[in-house]
Amino acid sequence: MGVDFTSFGGAATVSLTLKTLGRLEILWQGAPVHLLKMRKNQALLIYLAANPGLHDRSRLAGLLWGDLPEAHARRNLRHALWKLRQV
Repeated sequence: MGVDFTSFGGAATVSLTLKTLGRLEILWQGAPVHLLKMRKNQALLIYLAANPGLHDRSRLAGLLWGDLPEAHARRNLRHALWKLRQV
């Protein structure tokens, strides 16, 4: 699955491309991004890209860290979202 997100804000064009068939490729403005090494962070990015809109944090934490206590899962989700914002 390849997902290309392009937004037009003023004169600037911003592009994020996710290639998910085979090895995951994340391209920002056409350049590879290698900052997301953890698989669950990658899975979170793909899930959010494929399912735009609002998401319940408890549900996201349960999807990715359902084997952990809820407080620990939510802490992992907060950290993963922080890492995504870094990219």
